[in-house]
Parts: sequence; structure tokens; C-alpha cells
Amino acid sequence: MTSHWHTHDAGFFTLETPPGWIAQQPNTGTLLLQDPKADIAMALVAVSKAPLPGSSKPAAAARPVTFVDAQAELQKWVESQKNVKVRQAPRQVAGAAYPTATTEGLQQIRPGGPWYRRIFRRSPLMLWRYWAVLNPHLLVLATCNGKPAALEKQRQFIDRLIASIQLPKHDILIGRRFTETVVSLARSWFPETAVVVIDDAHLQFGSQNVSLVNLHRRYLASPDELPTQVRAFLTAVQGDLPASAIAGAWAHARERIMPVFLTRAALNNASGRVVNEEWINGLYITYVLGDDSASPTRERPITLDDIARWKVPADDLHEQAMHNLIVHSHEHIMEGRKSEGYTMLGLANADRHNATRILLPELHRKLREHLGTTFYAAMPTREVLLAFSITDEDVLGRVRREIADDFHRSSDGLSPKLFLVTPDGIAGDPADAEDFEL
Repeated sequence: MTSHWHTHDAGFFTLETPPGWIAQQPNTGTLLLQDPKADIAMALVAVSKAPLPGSSKPAAAARPVTFVDAQAELQKWVESQKNVKVRQAPRQVAGAAYPTATTEGLQQIRPGGPWYRRIFRRSPLMLWRYWAVLNPHLLVLATCNGKPAALEKQRQFIDRLIASIQLPKHDILIGRRFTETVVSLARSWFPETAVVVIDDAHLQFGSQNVSLVNLHRRYLASPDELPTQVRAFLTAVQGDLPASAIAGAWAHARERIMPVFLTRAALNNASGRVVNEEWINGLYITYVLGDDSASPTRERPITLDDIARWKVPADDLHEQAMHNLIVHSHEHIMEGRKSEGYTMLGLANADRHNATRILLPELHRKLREHLGTTFYAAMPTREVLLAFSITDEDVLGRVRREIADDFHRSSDGLSPKLFLVTPDGIAGDPADAEDFEL
């Protein structure tokens, strides 16, 4: 590379960037790049790789990877990009330092604001390019998007940037592999403390919801010292547990308990210890305990151990959580859009408890004033609750696709399905029932 390009160390890999480009690293394993005019945006996501099938050797001695492996990884990823129409199957990048596959596609640019405000607007095209760069230890998935003319003008620079990627020569644990390794070590060091995975960056240690971000930074600095790092990190966490007056007594905890929906996968990650009740469309009603902070990282699931310690029946827990949800819902208002064939309303305030507000009967009463006695609802994420009445089947199909897209794009997606709110209660997606008609 010439002196005008700069080497950027992303922690798991390095690459060269053109002068003036802006680099941001919002979380572990993700690098965001933007050109000086903000015409082009790139995102690179690192994924640690287990030894490939067909090899029982350690990752450092795993069989060599090939273009076919990179092509398969890229194809799986591209298939999840529901809004982009991909032109071609992933093809090989000739002369690359590592097995590299690439492809590209077109997307209608989505204007800003909630999608239900712009569902009838036509949008200009955006060009997307995709890459998978792979070695036995790390996979880097990269995207680049911008208006076709801008992207074509910069095509050679972008190809050069991708070609400059340097992957590690040893195994690196990222995401779920790192979390599961920490859980295994934690169970060895602390056999009397329950340890379960919550998601790729959090675990539950006893009664505490623990973020692993800082531990992962220590691991990257000294990978060989992970067992010692885990013991020291969780010893500090364990020292904080007895001081938790909030979790220790029902009188302190009851006003901070809120209902939350979990998917079946999220519930399984908690090994069934979370208090739960099966609900509709594959969701479960569970509960979280928060503190005085509004941060979502300062909440943890309510477990069977909690209600046993508090000597509180599950029905009383639910009743208290619903009371708290009502108290925290008074200031929330609905905003919406009405046109020929449909009326749509959504909660205006951003809040991680918006989805569970569908459980409030008083909200149903208010919505029926605008939508009729029976209407649809959707909760693609925790932060979104939509309620709508639609008579046009084409519009309903478009709304379904938008909701599914919201679900797939979110890191905490709840459901891509619709719910039917009737005078008798809430039912599952009518489309599922149609599948069983004879």
C-alpha cells in the first residue's frame, strides 16, 4: 500500500483504508467505514470459526479453507438480506490473499422515519456489494452500499480495501463461542453458582445479568490468560451479589419488575430457569428486574430461584408486573397514519417495554375507538408495538413484509408474525390458521 493509505487495526483483523475515511467500532467484532463525502458506507463483521467439519484437529491445525467455504458462508448471509435483490450467485475474487467470495444486488432506498409513514412512497435505488473473507480461524463478512453511480466510481478503491484485509494466524473467540467458553470456565471455577447464557454478550451468573464486553477486551489483549481472567472477573461479580438489596427482598424488588416477551430460542438459552408462561406465536411472557437506571443492561430475568427466595407465587409476580407496566404507560401516546383501506397506529415513545403493552386491556379499548372491535397487532421488536386495521390484501401483504424485515434486522427481534386482537382476547397469526384449512 502507498503511504497515503492507513492501516487500521480492528482487533481481530487489519485492513488498509483510503485517506479521509472515517472508521468506527461500535461493538466487539464490528467495524464501520465511511468515505469523506458520506456517499459510501461499509460494515465489516468478524465471526470466529470453529474447526471445519472433517477435521478433529485443533483450530490452529484445521484443514485449509477454500473458495467453496467462503461462497457457502456468503450465500447464507446474502439470503438473510431480505430487502436486497441479489443479481448473481457469489463468485470468487481472483488473486485474493484468502478464500474470498463476492456478489452484489439492488435495494430501494428507505426514507427516514417509521416505515408505515412511507409505505406508499417510491424510492431511488441503492447498490449493495457483499464479501466473505475466510481462513480457518476467522470469517469477515463485509458490505458496502451507496447510490450506484457513487459506488461504481469508487469500485477500485473498495476492491483494494477488501484485498488488504489481514486475518489472524491463531484462533480468536468471538460472540457465542466466547460466551460459551466463559460459561464452561465459570462452571469449573464456581460449581455452586448457576451460570447460563443470555445472549452472545451476556450471561447470568447467579442472580446477576453480566456483560462480557470488558472481559472480552482483556481476552484480546492476552488470549492465553483467559482462564485466569474469567476467575478474577467473576470473583469480582460474585462479591457484589450479597450487596444486592433489590434482588434480596420482595419489598425492594416488586416495584422494579416488568413483563417482557422472550422468543423460544432466548428462553432455551436461559436453560429453563427463567419464570415463563407460553403465550402466542412462539413467544413467552417472562419478567425482568431493573434498577433505578433506564439502561437495558441494568435489568436481569426473574428466575425460579428468585420467586422461591421471595416466597411469591407466579400469579402474584404476574399481577405485580402488570401493575408496574400500567404505572409506566400513562405518558405514552399513539401516533399513526390513515389512508384508503387501512388505519395504522404505533406507540410514539421509544421504550423497551412497548411490545408488552399489548397485554393491557385498557389499551385495547382505546385502539378499538379507531380500529374497530377486531384488529391486527405486531411486535417485531421489544421497542415496537403496531396496531392496524387493513381491508386491502395487497397492503396487508406489504405490511407483513415490512414487519418481517424489522424482525430480521433487529438484534432482539420478537416476532415476524401478526397477532389478531378480538373482543375475546389475543389470537395468533390468521395466516398460520389458513395453512391448516382443508
